[in-house]
Amino acid sequence: MFLKRLSKVNLVLLDKTGTLTSGKPRIGEITLARGRRKEAAIALAAGLEASSNHPYAQAIIDLAEDGRNHSYRN
Repeated sequence: MFLKRLSKVNLVLLDKTGTLTSGKPRIGEITLARGRRKEAAIALAAGLEASSNHPYAQAIIDLAEDGRNHSYRN
């Protein structure tokens, strides 16, 4: 059952880079399914994490705000 549901997954965000070495997580790499837009996925994830203060949420928001004039922080 789990593998069947997993086959329908279109987007997965994982972050582990920097957690142990700097104490501040950061996004190292994002891989999307064919036909998906990275900027749209990052913006969506940042919007979902906007009200969170969890370190991983902040890493997603930092990535989204990097080089942009838009703030996702509340």
